[in-house]
Amino acid sequence: MDIPFPENFELIAFFESEPEVRLAQNPWQYNELTFNAKSDNGTLNVVMMTGSERVEVKWMQGDKIVCHLDLRGVKYYKILDKDKYDTLIMGFSAPDVQDLVIRIRPYISIVWGYNNRSS
Repeated sequence: MDIPFPENFELIAFFESEPEVRLAQNPWQYNELTFNAKSDNGTLNVVMMTGSERVEVKWMQGDKIVCHLDLRGVKYYKILDKDKYDTLIMGFSAPDVQDLVIRIRPYISIVWGYNNRSS
């Protein structure tokens, strides 16, 4: 299954760090990657399990969890603003689920939503 996936250097630029890679012999888009990033308002841990369309996002401030998401059905990833590599977008298979938008700089920001089409 081929899903749109950023280049390795784009993810490194976004997170400003190399990931922990579960299976070093496999390409990143078919692997489990763990990224950790720091910002003025906390730390962000993102685990991408691309083969199973899962992502876990955890935003911490000290030892307190600000946001913890266990996401399923992640269909694609994009890095926006190629000059700064400052926005990560994750899209979902469910049509009612909006893209998840993550920024780290200048501070951590997570935006996500759901479209209620039954109204």
